[in-house]
Amino acid sequence: GGPASVLTGGVIGLAISLVTVWATSIRIARLNVIRAIRDLPEPAVRHLSLRKAILAGAGVLAGSFLFQTGLAGDEATLVLAAPALTLFAAVPLVARLLPRRLVVSAAASAAGVWAVVATTVVPDAFEDVGFEMFLVQGIVLVAAGVALASQADRVWAWVADRLADRGGLAARLALAYPLARRGRSAILLAMFSLVVFTLTLMSAVNESDSARAPQLAADASGGWDLWVDSSPTGPLDTGDIAATDGVADVSPLVTGTVEMATQRNPDPDAWTVTGFEPSLLDQGVPALIERDDRFADDRAAFEAVAADPGLAITSEDMLHGDGPPGDATVAVGDTVTVTDPATGEGRDVTIAGLTNQDWMGNGLLTSRDAVVDLLGIRATGSRHYVAVDAGADAEAVAERITADHVASGADARTFRGAVDDEMREGQGFMRLMQGYLALGLVIGIAGLGVVMVRAVRERSRQEGMMRAMGFPARVVRRAFLLEAAFVAVQGIAIGLGLGLVTAQQMLSSDVFDDPIPFRAPWLELAVLVVVPALAALAAAVVPAAQAARIRPAAALRIAD
Repeated sequence: GGPASVLTGGVIGLAISLVTVWATSIRIARLNVIRAIRDLPEPAVRHLSLRKAILAGAGVLAGSFLFQTGLAGDEATLVLAAPALTLFAAVPLVARLLPRRLVVSAAASAAGVWAVVATTVVPDAFEDVGFEMFLVQGIVLVAAGVALASQADRVWAWVADRLADRGGLAARLALAYPLARRGRSAILLAMFSLVVFTLTLMSAVNESDSARAPQLAADASGGWDLWVDSSPTGPLDTGDIAATDGVADVSPLVTGTVEMATQRNPDPDAWTVTGFEPSLLDQGVPALIERDDRFADDRAAFEAVAADPGLAITSEDMLHGDGPPGDATVAVGDTVTVTDPATGEGRDVTIAGLTNQDWMGNGLLTSRDAVVDLLGIRATGSRHYVAVDAGADAEAVAERITADHVASGADARTFRGAVDDEMREGQGFMRLMQGYLALGLVIGIAGLGVVMVRAVRERSRQEGMMRAMGFPARVVRRAFLLEAAFVAVQGIAIGLGLGLVTAQQMLSSDVFDDPIPFRAPWLELAVLVVVPALAALAAAVVPAAQAARIRPAAALRIAD
């Protein structure tokens, strides 16, 4: 983390830049000067050089080896990406036997299908995956989509011919140049697709995650509406809270700080312990994501913990602190050693169940008697769960309790508000990343504008010839605008569609604690479609106007 991550990112960026410059220099060094000056296409290569054959064969072998390695070690990223590497490396070899367009299309289709169905075909390799796997999946899908789109020039040419027959001459002219420069068009398409893909993926995950906030709050609350914390040295009395207008029921809890060690994390660490009474279950039962098999349901597990000082319930991220969760430190059936830091007295408790997340900071949840017996007077009754009257506003009641008991340091919060606040913090980082990616999209759109300016200059003779043949200026201008829209809309469609597919798979995987129902962010998706498309058109307005203003006589005087 920190400087190491920055340095790693810088090295990777430098490496990509150097490889790009190196590949470009090789391409430029091999240009035929006459063809470059006349802007003529390179002749079709009918043979496969030995060097290309060796590189292609090495790519096939490397992809096959990486795939076998991934299967053997359950490495999801290798299992996902290696077949795509193998397929694309094999294209030059197979293209000697079959039409290249067919080979590229088949390889791209197979790579895209594999990226979608791999989790079903070899599920063992995807049992414990992280976000990086879906990043690789997105790159494979976008690469496959762009490759397929670049091979669809005949389809687009057919469409353009039909448009020309019906008077859509500008559309025919707009498609001619991108279809003739498939390499350049593919690079622009990939840039648009990758950025839109990532923005779509983030938006869909954020939207789906936000949609489950009510259910998370309900699972954590167990039917209660809010909880109240007060000063440990002068805690609120249960009767004072019960007397507050709008309060229907109150359940007291005791809290304290202990040192805990688990079988998976034997080093003692300070943590909160909370004791509850059977009255905690009067309004319902907090949901467990896992419990001991001897308990028929979640209520039975909580009732057993309330009655047995040797049992406890905690969240699956216990002892992770404020940092990102890593390997599990506790599981159902594990033994946790709880020690009073003041006296050194300790005891063992067995984990009977796990909650999804500890939104309230209860820490280790056990019986009230167990906490009082261990900590004595250091076990303070500074926490209460509160249910409000039917029809009452829980937020208003929380504010009333906080205002009425300032002297006791009362701080009342609703379960729904706490969950929303916690999720908002996590989503804030995602929004920041979306902002940076949106900046990248703006830069890409500006790059499209630069490409359009170059296109106007490179094709000045053609533009002058069209004007001399009687093409109106509005047709030339419209052709350049449609050309920019053609590239941008394709990139948006590819990125949007594949982003939604990847988001759906991510949300249904075990990257999250439980599968999350997919929910499409329709408003954000509409923005992702409309804004980049309009921005691409705006970037092409000036070049299109320049092309329309070209004087035929001046353009045709350019020497060959």
